Amino acid sequence: MGFRLLTRSMSGGPSLLVLAATVTCGFLVAGCEPTASGPGGGGPTVTAAPTPTTTTPAPSPTRGATPTAGGPTSTPVPTTPTTPAPTTSQPSASPSAADTRIAVQAAGNVRQGGIDVGVATVPGAGTPWPTGTIKVYEGSALLGTVTIKHGDMDPYSMGGLDITLAPGYHTLTLDYSGDATYRPDRRTMAANIANAQIIASIPGGTVVWAESYSVDIEVKGLPGVSGTPSGKVRNRENFGLPSFEATLDANGRATLEIDPSWSGTAPFTAPRANAIFIEYLGDDDFVPTTLMVEFTEVPNTP
Repeated sequence: MGFRLLTRSMSGGPSLLVLAATVTCGFLVAGCEPTASGPGGGGPTVTAAPTPTTTTPAPSPTRGATPTAGGPTSTPVPTTPTTPAPTTSQPSASPSAADTRIAVQAAGNVRQGGIDVGVATVPGAGTPWPTGTIKVYEGSALLGTVTIKHGDMDPYSMGGLDITLAPGYHTLTLDYSGDATYRPDRRTMAANIANAQIIASIPGGTVVWAESYSVDIEVKGLPGVSGTPSGKVRNRENFGLPSFEATLDANGRATLEIDPSWSGTAPFTAPRANAIFIEYLGDDDFVPTTLMVEFTEVPNTP
């Protein structure tokens, strides 16, 4: 059985962070895995805490950035978790054979202004919702302690921690205390904050249906972030349009060639608005991100 993405009513927040339940840990945008540490970034140190061991997480996509002025309009969009697959998680320690409490998994997700965490399980009849606390660490630094509870509008027992993480990759450890019904659990989660932006345009701003076209792309660090992104860019597969890839040069630039020649005759007769999603796949320093590039599409028949 898989998990649903935890959602919660709030304004301005792109996504939530919650704890995963008893089976797979991939119900969130960012996956959980055995305690590990990831590259880049660091949160504020609060108090020293037991040091959880960590591993490097797969990069997860983040929000896109606004392109520079000029050329066709390019609208940034939040990145969905389409590129790296969530990693599998395992409990940090095997529970005692005498512990008959219910096993659960802790998980979470980044939102605007912090993270949300929880225990994603729906109890059966007569079984209480999970309670207790979740301690959030980055390395040995305790970032905060979240008391979880189930509210009337919440899908699971959950809570939030308001915190500002530096742009880049982060691996956080979530340490659930357990309660009288549910066992303790410790997991890691990726908390990656955008540190790159895509600037892209289609020369001329117009595409003829079923004819090849190119997208000029530059990937650069956000203001205040040093270095030049490397790696690959691609278009997101969409309605049968396959992905095409290009490799960034030393200046973070590439030209992506799109070939939709298999499309046949246009199913429309007048120019219309269309868009293509450009994805930067990330590297060791820069987090993946996505941008929507808009253009005008015209039919290939009179």
